[in-house]
This record gives sequence, structure tokens and C-alpha cells, in this order.
Amino acid sequence: LIDVYKMLLPDSGDASVDIQRRILLKQLSEEERRQFLEAETVGKTNHGAMVAVNALWFASLILSLSTTFFVIMAKQWVLYLDDNLASAPKVRGRQRQYRQQNIENWKLPIILRCLPIFLHIALLLFFAGLVEFTLQLNNTVYAITLALVAGTSTIYVGAHVLSFIFISCPYKTSVTLILLPLLASVLRELANVFFVIWYA
Repeated sequence: LIDVYKMLLPDSGDASVDIQRRILLKQLSEEERRQFLEAETVGKTNHGAMVAVNALWFASLILSLSTTFFVIMAKQWVLYLDDNLASAPKVRGRQRQYRQQNIENWKLPIILRCLPIFLHIALLLFFAGLVEFTLQLNNTVYAITLALVAGTSTIYVGAHVLSFIFISCPYKTSVTLILLPLLASVLRELANVFFVIWYA
């Protein structure tokens, strides 16, 4: 991340290098000038690609760190459930019931289920930045990276598709639990439209 970040910084020696480059180009023959310009073009990195790589990687980093921070906060919230309970069983039972009701009222289970989704997104952003970075770097490295990212993505999507198709499939994640009701409502709407069209 740091090495790629450096590619965005302006080079303080650009002006003097540009002057020396112009002087050199005037002294070269036409053939030497053409070869020099071709070699120079190959050596340059695409600035737009480096901006995209940095944007993707910094977004991934921010999401990962934020998710980690929120998970630590959530753990503290959960630990609070058993904190400072009364020793008398009846009072302790009331305290636990009160806290449990507040957990439901404040939607803590939904928040806890959503936190891993941010890590899924962070990984997706990191992979996208990695593929873009290796595309600028080397074709062989790019091909290997793309194959590994595609393989990982296929397994990820395949696991979710299997958990949608088969109710008994154990490959459910927080993404599945959020998308499953959405998918069910879309399928219901499609069935209603099909029914109306079929019997119209």
C-alpha cells in the first residue's frame, strides 16, 4: 500500500528531469529518439490506474479497520449483558430480561449480523485493487492474480447460490441471511406477475 501510495506523490525533480530529457532528445538521431520514447512509454505507470488502486485499497483498509472497531464495541455491548447483575436470582432474572428486551428494541442482533458484510465488501475492494495493480505491473502476474481472485469469487458466489437453492445447505453467511428474504420477495413478485400474465 505504501509503495503504491508513493506513485501518487508529485516528483520534486520532475522539472529538472524534463529539461534534461528535452536536451537529450535534441541530441539523439531520429531512430534513437523513437527508441527512447518507446522505452519511456513502457516504463511509465498509468496514473489513473494508480489512483483507482489507491482508492480501492484505502477504502478496503478503512472498511476493515472500521469493522474491527465496531466488532470490539459490539463485544463490549454483549459483555455488558452479564455485568453488575444482582446476586438475588429474582432480581438477576428481571435484570437479564430487561437487558434482553433492550437488545431486541435496539436491534443489536441485526447490527451484529451486518458487521461481517463490511469485511466481505473490504475483501472485494482489495481484490479489485489488486487485479488493477497487477494489470499495470506484469501480464503473467496479472493472469495468476486474476485466476486466483476469480476462483475465490466463484467459490464465494457458489456457496451463496447453494444456500439459496437448498434450505438445508450449511454455507449461510450474514450476506445470505440478508439476501434470502429479498430473493424470496422478488420470486414472489415474479410468480404473481407470471400468474397474472398466464391467466389473463
